[in-house]
Amino acid sequence: METKYFHYPKSIQFSKKYSKFMIFVSLPIFILIILNNKSTDFNSLIEYYFAMFSVPLILILGSILHLGSFSDIGVDEEGILVEFLWTYLRISWSDIVEVKLAGSRKYGVIVVTTNNRLTLIHRLYSLFTAYSLQPGFYIHQQFISSEVLNIINKHIVKGT
Repeated sequence: METKYFHYPKSIQFSKKYSKFMIFVSLPIFILIILNNKSTDFNSLIEYYFAMFSVPLILILGSILHLGSFSDIGVDEEGILVEFLWTYLRISWSDIVEVKLAGSRKYGVIVVTTNNRLTLIHRLYSLFTAYSLQPGFYIHQQFISSEVLNIINKHIVKGT
């Protein structure tokens, strides 16, 4: 079976490109903040460091969380490919632990948890929605075809 990809609509693809852009923009913002502020301008070092690191870190973390929560999915005989930042991470079918609905049937999110070592961010996705420390990823069923869920469920039932 050739790899079949499931992509989100163009509006979400645009927001993902914008998030990737914001990751790059945060670096010059960080440099400008350092160049324009002196530690003597603040009451304490904690205030200074908070001012230095809070904006770029919030931009980067917010962008990464947004990007990962709308990951494009690829499916083949070996497993699932989950988009993360600029690459795809492979999850074999045997690594899938659970497929769980979080929220309503129409607007909910399918959380696929794995025993694969994805990323720390993927552990946060599972923790936020499935209350699990195992890494996982989201499938927004109102945006992505239900065909991907049928393929995942078929492989889980077969145990391959």
